[in-house]
Amino acid sequence: PLGANKKASKKDKGRTNKLKKKQAASKGYVANSRYGPAQGRPMGASSAPVADGVKPIREELDMSGLRIDSLLNELVEGGEGMSNRAKFRALPVDHHILMKIQNEDLCMTSSQAGREARKLRNKSLDTKITARYPLYAEIAERERVLLGLRGGTKKGTAFIAAAASEEELPDADDNIPEIAFAGRSNVGKSSLINALTLSAAARSSDVPGKTQALNFYDVSGRLRIIDMPGYGFAFAAPDRVDAWNRLMDKYLTGRKTLKRVYVVIDARHGLKAPDREMLAFLSRYGNVAYQVVLNKTDLVKPADLARRAFLIR
Repeated sequence: PLGANKKASKKDKGRTNKLKKKQAASKGYVANSRYGPAQGRPMGASSAPVADGVKPIREELDMSGLRIDSLLNELVEGGEGMSNRAKFRALPVDHHILMKIQNEDLCMTSSQAGREARKLRNKSLDTKITARYPLYAEIAERERVLLGLRGGTKKGTAFIAAAASEEELPDADDNIPEIAFAGRSNVGKSSLINALTLSAAARSSDVPGKTQALNFYDVSGRLRIIDMPGYGFAFAAPDRVDAWNRLMDKYLTGRKTLKRVYVVIDARHGLKAPDREMLAFLSRYGNVAYQVVLNKTDLVKPADLARRAFLIR
């Protein structure tokens, strides 16, 4: 029966995940998180020391004033005895935000998007772009030139370098601005970059911690996009996680050609502790503009997305 097959597949998936964690632990790679016990870590083992004894700046920030439950208590009357989930449901829905979400179909699911794509095909209005992204409107000439579109086929985005240390960072070009995408592991940074550049240059994966270096992408020789390693949970050795976090701190505070940082947030979960830490770090130490991007909005309801945006503001 179909139901039995589904149950069996879930059990098989659970066994496979447990086996992967055991294999990772035996190789010295653990599911590392600075915000909870590291699953799969051998009994009695501790986090590996940082190579040069220097912790990432973000770990030293005082986060006591940035607790989400404190903010919810301020926004929800009588919320002291309620769970955070109940407090979130009690938040008001900003109708201006909700109207924008509904007008732009920001919560359209993948199945709904597929139906929109079929409508375009039936009317012979589909293109190579809308076949992949049905909600894309007509792209202006200026954006087409920037993205390197020639007849709608050639892409202008290409991988140029991966930096795992400060010495490996490519030379900055004063004439080429850089834009960085930061966020927790597996939040969809690489997929977002591919959608914005209409390319498949950035490698994406369902495994947290797949991006383990600062990946630089050139956009038609006029712009550089940087895909940064995810912070928080990752399938990687603790010393390696610390190393790429230190590199991120140095890049975000010392790169003169960096013009903007987009902090990508999972719309289902909102701001987690590592996200608030990153925003506090950029506010205190960064000399660059930054914005929050809510990703994976197709997996939440419009009212919940409106509440999430309200809470982040």
